[in-house]
Amino acid sequence: MHRHIHLCEICGKRRATSICLRCRRLVCNDCLGSVGLCIDCYNIKKVLELDGLRALNYVKKMANICSNMLEKSRECLGCIVLREMLISLYKMLRDLTHEARKELYGELLRKAKELEPKVRNLLIKVIVAHGGISIPETKKMDESDITYT
Repeated sequence: MHRHIHLCEICGKRRATSICLRCRRLVCNDCLGSVGLCIDCYNIKKVLELDGLRALNYVKKMANICSNMLEKSRECLGCIVLREMLISLYKMLRDLTHEARKELYGELLRKAKELEPKVRNLLIKVIVAHGGISIPETKKMDESDITYT
């Protein structure tokens, strides 16, 4: 039986003991970062998380601007540009939240969850003002009102 000793594909010095979950390179213990990633992939992941946090800060800044505009003038409720901006911000926020869940970006996920109700409520307020959602009077529903498909 012939055994091959594989060297780390990052440092090329030590015996490989693991495979990076992202890039699939053979890595030694010294070149293995956190959560099963090599140090290169871990650094990439950190940069992407920081980029997500920057995007989230943009969403927060723009949501604050929209909120201030709505507080200053009721006329802004009817503004199509404001409505479209809030729709874009909410979509961006949902995309960031999805990415944070998928990639386990804890800080990004926590901050996105904190911001989501504010952006959602602003968007609902503007959409209702545009007549996009009518909230009917509530009536008690019984089983015959429900349609199953």
